[in-house]
Amino acid sequence: MLRRLVVILLAAILSAQFLSAQNTEPPPNDPLGRITPQGAVLQFLEACHAHEYAKAARYLDLRQMSPADRATKGPQIA
Repeated sequence: MLRRLVVILLAAILSAQFLSAQNTEPPPNDPLGRITPQGAVLQFLEACHAHEYAKAARYLDLRQMSPADRATKGPQIA
């Protein structure tokens, strides 16, 4: 009985590993490089350092602002 339980658990673990290995989709193509949170922060800081505040504003969550406010106030916030 114990041997059968071990075999079932082992089969479940191996099948779970196999299924997770099948999900090898490439990361989404983001022109701003926001693939990871760390990458997004790094790119934001680099844009600010280069005084490209309009680009830096695109890394911020400004969805609650109107598009017109995003264009004018976004760079100021960044």
